[in-house]
Amino acid sequence: MAFAPIEPITMNPIIRELMAINGARLVYRPKILPQHLLKAQNWQYWAKIKKISQIKTPSGKSVFDGIQIIARPGDPIKKAVKYINNYASKIGIHFIDLNFCCPGYKVLPKRRGGDLLKDPESIIKVISEAIKYTNLPISIKIRKGFLNSDTPTKLCTLIRREFGENIAWIAVNRAPVKMENVDFSLIKKDFKPFEQAITAVEGKIPIIANGSIESYNNINIIKKNVNTNGFMIGRAALGNQTIFHNILDPSYSGFEANKLDNAQIISKFEELFKIISKYQNGPSGRFCSMGELKKILFYYIKHYFTSMNKQLPPGYGFTKWNNQKFSPDSLIKALFKIFPAISEKTWKSWINTIFTK
Repeated sequence: MAFAPIEPITMNPIIRELMAINGARLVYRPKILPQHLLKAQNWQYWAKIKKISQIKTPSGKSVFDGIQIIARPGDPIKKAVKYINNYASKIGIHFIDLNFCCPGYKVLPKRRGGDLLKDPESIIKVISEAIKYTNLPISIKIRKGFLNSDTPTKLCTLIRREFGENIAWIAVNRAPVKMENVDFSLIKKDFKPFEQAITAVEGKIPIIANGSIESYNNINIIKKNVNTNGFMIGRAALGNQTIFHNILDPSYSGFEANKLDNAQIISKFEELFKIISKYQNGPSGRFCSMGELKKILFYYIKHYFTSMNKQLPPGYGFTKWNNQKFSPDSLIKALFKIFPAISEKTWKSWINTIFTK
């Protein structure tokens, strides 16, 4: 099980640790350009990606925390990879992931991320440059292709021929880069991109399924049709970290009630604030600021209303929520209004512990 890199959310180690202790074995920092990474000492990038040390999944397995590089031929890939390799143990990086899937409107015109899927040979050049200069595992993240009519077959075949077992795994998102006029409901049911990737690598490289994997039932459908080596979940885990535990639990039937019960709500928040308390002191306290806390809490609010098939109430949408200026007291009142199952006294004990020096 892997928790996908989400920019800038997974920069926060609280989020990565939360997913890890619920069963995610792979967690990622969000993407960064090689040239930006090399300026790290000037803008404290390494301090911002506080490491997760000695975290274990519920089953006692090690958790691997990686950094994602988004590069194109001509970028200073060699210097960046060597830099990571030299400081990996100090900053807690266990693997390097190369991003060839980002569909961002700022990324594609610069021929990075998903745009490189139009030219598989350019992807091979980037991988070749990176793999020479590190002892860390190298993984790849791609989409089925640039267009919906594309398949991952050619690229995965090239990667297998050129690098074979030297690639740790390939995460394949079953959606294309260009989603215009694509029926998203069909993407959610499609398992062929995973099947095509598995056939292309001929068992030499593990394939991780990614893209619109939001529940146990999504995974169960894939498992019945194709034998992937793992699954990657992104936004569906935000505010819903127990999704990893549920999927990995052999006794779990896949039943998901529309309405979360009070015990589930309280348990999730208790787990969150317990981790936050570990980070609130010293330099790592930057991850516990009001701004960071609001971002995290928004996804709990969103998941709560989504589970009841309801729209977010006025003032609790992403933009208004994150733009609103909260004091600890006003935040407590806002949260109690949404989650009355948790008393104001409990909210106060959690919130004030963070912001009381």
